[in-house]
Amino acid sequence: MRADRLQPVRDTFGEPLPDGLQALSDVELADLAAALRTAHAEQARALDTAIDRTLRYLPWPLSSAVRRVLLG
Repeated sequence: MRADRLQPVRDTFGEPLPDGLQALSDVELADLAAALRTAHAEQARALDTAIDRTLRYLPWPLSSAVRRVLLG
């Protein structure tokens, strides 16, 4: 089934997927899924770095509380 080919992209991208993805080959879909995973990982690292750089200007008790609120 063609829809099953989209599962790796769906797992990373979420729903709904753009209709045009069905036209991609299996290799292209695998490349897209890998690129999305890489982008998400880089985004997470950049966010962590930005939070760390921002919170270092706050006093320790406040920065710990803000970090818990932001990151859960």
